[in-house]
Amino acid sequence: MQRNFLHQVKVLAGPSKLFELDYPFNKGSKPFGEVRVVLNAGLLLNEISPSLWTSGTIALLAVVVSTLLAAIVSGATLAPLRDIAKQLDRISPLANMIPRLPTPRASPRAPTNSDS
Repeated sequence: MQRNFLHQVKVLAGPSKLFELDYPFNKGSKPFGEVRVVLNAGLLLNEISPSLWTSGTIALLAVVVSTLLAAIVSGATLAPLRDIAKQLDRISPLANMIPRLPTPRASPRAPTNSDS
């Protein structure tokens, strides 16, 4: 069963281990030989770490660029809606009749007919 990428990096970065693989092969029905490969985990991590850093940097840069693009596109998309809302507030007769909440600096008082 394969583990996720972070687990694999933790195993490689942990205490130095030797990974051993045996590949037996047969000639006909009789065993003919065996190939044994032994790999030091520390050497493997040293070999792949530059590409890990490059991949991580590219992924981080992609997240930042996509976030900035999302902000720009959503701002440009919603700008006409803001303009329409402002125009509706300006021309709507009901907009002036709705009582406004007092601002924190203003003294709280009930709205009167002369406020409109």
